[in-house]
Amino acid sequence: MPNWNQTKYVFTGSKDEISKLNNIILDTLSNENLKSGDFGNNWLGFIVKELNENPNEIECRGWIEKPKLINKSTLKFTTYTAWSSCYELFELICKKFPSLDYYFISNEPACGVYLTNDKEKKYFKYGNKYEIVGKDKIQHYIEIDHKLKQIIGCKIPSDSIYIKIPVTV
Repeated sequence: MPNWNQTKYVFTGSKDEISKLNNIILDTLSNENLKSGDFGNNWLGFIVKELNENPNEIECRGWIEKPKLINKSTLKFTTYTAWSSCYELFELICKKFPSLDYYFISNEPACGVYLTNDKEKKYFKYGNKYEIVGKDKIQHYIEIDHKLKQIIGCKIPSDSIYIKIPVTV
């Protein structure tokens, strides 16, 4: 059984792309015909499919809660994922919707993993136990996942190899 990681997201960008992302998530959550094991219709893999990608190739081991449109250019939602955030999925969203940027705060207390990319604390208030990560660190986590898949032939959650991340802020 995994340790569950909670990640809160704020996406900002053009009104059109925020609306499209919001509609993809809402359509997925409201589709009663979608079922995936214990996750039901809120499995992140359904969002991957809606983005015309393969959920077997993009980390999507978790579920999403109903998004909240704050204004026409800001969207908030929370995910619960096994071991760590599914960074690759949210980088994919930004690739599909180029005007979008995202901010997150992620915590998995059992292994002491506390991460955010909101350096200015614009969207999230947090204490000094959080490590501030940039795109280079997120890309590093994605690359580790891909290398481990090549070596051992199966998916490994990006951060599951880290037991404790030392934090200095």
